[in-house]
Amino acid sequence: MDFSYFLLSRLPIILLALVGILLAIARWKRHSKVSLLTIFGLGLFLFQSLTFMFLYSLLPQLQDRGWTYASINHLYTFAQVCQDFLFAGVIILLVAAAFSQRHSQISNDETKAVTPI
Repeated sequence: MDFSYFLLSRLPIILLALVGILLAIARWKRHSKVSLLTIFGLGLFLFQSLTFMFLYSLLPQLQDRGWTYASINHLYTFAQVCQDFLFAGVIILLVAAAFSQRHSQISNDETKAVTPI
């Protein structure tokens, strides 16, 4: 498998992230903090996706360069752990974007004390 196969298989999610970045840029004036967190989160996701796609496409070729199966397996495991940490960062940024710049919209009727019957 080569890099183009990995890229083609991940193309829908990459396009979705790019559309998300464009929407965040379009809404920048209205919600700048949310847009910034979204752009950082989706940008980190794109970086992580492309970097590890490239890495995973290169791993099988290491055996031709004299690497043992065990050492390639250790590198693969290390790469997966790094990818999981980066993805956790993506989730943290997107959740922070979802919950930032929220304003309480409780009406006066809801704030009045309810008298027990």
